Amino acid sequence: MYRKIAVVGLTGISTFFAWLALTMGEVADSSIKSATTSVMDAALLSISSNGSFSSSLLFLLLLIPVYVGWDFFFKASARVKICTLISSAVLGFSLALSSRNLNPEVHRLVFDYQYIFLRYVGFVILLICCLGFFLCWCEKVLQVKSLSKSKFRIVIFSKLEPFYFSFNAKNVLIISSVVFLFWLPWIVMLFPANIGPDTVAQLVWMRTGKVWDPSTRLNLPGYALSDHHPWFDSLIYGAFDKFGFWIGNEEAGLFLLELFHAVFLAASFGVVLTYLPSRVGVPVELAAGLTLFVALVPVYGRLSMSVVKDLTFMPFYLLWLVVYIEYARRTIARCKIPVAFYCLFISLSILCMLTRKIAFYILLFSLAALLIFIKRRVVTSFLMLALVLSQMLIPKIVFPVLHVAPSGVQEVIVVPLQQSAGMLIEHGDEINNAARKQMLAVYSCSVGQMKSNISLESADSIKDNCFNRKSSKTDLINFLKSWARQALRYPMTCWRYTSWLLYPFYMNSNRIYDEGFFVHWGWEDRGGNGILRQYKSHEKSSNQKIGEKVYTTLERLPIINVLMTETTYVLWIPVISLGLCIVLKRWANLLISVPFLLSIGTLLVSPMAQLRYSWSLLFGAVILISLPFMKIHEE
Repeated sequence: MYRKIAVVGLTGISTFFAWLALTMGEVADSSIKSATTSVMDAALLSISSNGSFSSSLLFLLLLIPVYVGWDFFFKASARVKICTLISSAVLGFSLALSSRNLNPEVHRLVFDYQYIFLRYVGFVILLICCLGFFLCWCEKVLQVKSLSKSKFRIVIFSKLEPFYFSFNAKNVLIISSVVFLFWLPWIVMLFPANIGPDTVAQLVWMRTGKVWDPSTRLNLPGYALSDHHPWFDSLIYGAFDKFGFWIGNEEAGLFLLELFHAVFLAASFGVVLTYLPSRVGVPVELAAGLTLFVALVPVYGRLSMSVVKDLTFMPFYLLWLVVYIEYARRTIARCKIPVAFYCLFISLSILCMLTRKIAFYILLFSLAALLIFIKRRVVTSFLMLALVLSQMLIPKIVFPVLHVAPSGVQEVIVVPLQQSAGMLIEHGDEINNAARKQMLAVYSCSVGQMKSNISLESADSIKDNCFNRKSSKTDLINFLKSWARQALRYPMTCWRYTSWLLYPFYMNSNRIYDEGFFVHWGWEDRGGNGILRQYKSHEKSSNQKIGEKVYTTLERLPIINVLMTETTYVLWIPVISLGLCIVLKRWANLLISVPFLLSIGTLLVSPMAQLRYSWSLLFGAVILISLPFMKIHEE
């Protein structure tokens, strides 16, 4: 009795705060601030500006889910409560914060932070109710051996079992064909090509044999390619481009390049979606739902036609994830692993490293996690050694033969370069002479020149224009030590100059996955206009004009908008998936999340907030969603 009364009282208070969070603006306008004396007054004034009827209706609609959520939360196990509280606290930040209310160029008062905190509290309360109910329900339903054997079984899906419960070429082809069929409208609407500046540069290099450094824009005599963009990708793009000229139709060659990406990506999804239910026990209902998810969510079909290095990497990465999961499963189950499997693992690892440079670190540390937590450590060590040797030896063998110019170390230390430049500009006089000298040793610019070059939206200008390419290894080591020490002294300055690193985690930033609709653009002064001359730079084909209207309309629709937003895949799906693994005690499954957690980590060392940097999380979402349902600990 007393618990029910407590829940009812808590429901009223919680509904009020959740209602505030959903109806308040992101920041209090200046007119609202000047007319109020407290944060609560500002919140209520902001709400009243939206109209009384809609806000009152929302309050009433929130009462029931909040009551049910708290009722489930109090009945939940300690594990569910802890996961709910932690997940809600993390996800609440993504709803309450945004690039607008945390803009480093705008001075905020204590009042503003109180206003933001009030929204945060409301969102956390709402999330506790929603996630508490969801996790409790999952704990009750999914603790059975298989969802397919539970009373919640959806009978219609039994007809699909033959396509998912057998991992063979026929089923992979069928699932791949379904995905590709639903992508066909986007393939047509992106015709003839969707080529950005990075790929334009690679095509020009392959056509002319004349290469330049994209950072400094200086010509590189004696070289035919630059590893600034992966040389392996350049060879692939160049092969299709030359085929187009060979058959006398440049447009056909580049369209086939895009079609190759779409087909290969659909085939990779076919492998993933067939593997998950047949080998690791993912319910057929979920596998079928994920097939429709990949087929129907607009970002997948649309992005499959963007020719850029990050997309070329994606099919190899999806296949590598399947092999990684299978290696973990067989190791835990103590199954024999044939030599051919190891050859496949190493081959896919090399292809991933050749198509995306940062993949080496993701793959290596993912194997390190297996090395620490599961057996077969000697074999895992040899796999790690194979990756390291491949990373070292392939450039030494290939670069001289193909005349590839190596990329610079500045690409790896871009965040320290940007943050150190900011600290030198803001606090140069406060930093001791020894540390200041060590920091300046890796720059070719004076502090004054840094000030004119630096941007709060990207580190490219500092990286490209101010890095001293003659810096020794000792200089770089001393620089990183000084940067780390000074960053502890001036954390807010570091954040101010690299605030874009958090953009992918703000739900309200509304970062929709889209590379833009155009045939080509970039490097016009270097021969970029020679790519499909019938189209000007940034010009859209007639099909793309239609595609842009369709895509723009879809991104404005509720629910679909959320499924097209970066934060959904970077933060929400990983947090909920990991929380559910803990609730269900699927401890071994947490090892499968390591590549994804590392991918999230790479976003924090990026030179800018580009959407394609998080594509590995977008395209890997089918595995992340399936993670709590996997039974890799069972044979």
